[in-house]
Amino acid sequence: MLGDLPAELLEERAQAERVLHDALRLHAEAQPEGDVRRRDALRAAVAADPFDTASREDLIAWHERRGETAQAEQEREALRAVLAALES
Repeated sequence: MLGDLPAELLEERAQAERVLHDALRLHAEAQPEGDVRRRDALRAAVAADPFDTASREDLIAWHERRGETAQAEQEREALRAVLAALES
């Protein structure tokens, strides 16, 4: 019985992480498009899952809409690194 516990705990953790990430994405989508709360929610989603390319792309677009080119480029560099890691 205890022999299965480590595997079950890993599965439970993975499920909890997915639920948390989904909640963070929904929270970001619920924020007004130009509001800093949306940016902060997108950052939280990326922090929860660094391989979340959709949230990172949304964050790039958020910065671009506000004319924050340096921040957008910084996020693009991070996105390129993530994509390279996913390809390898």
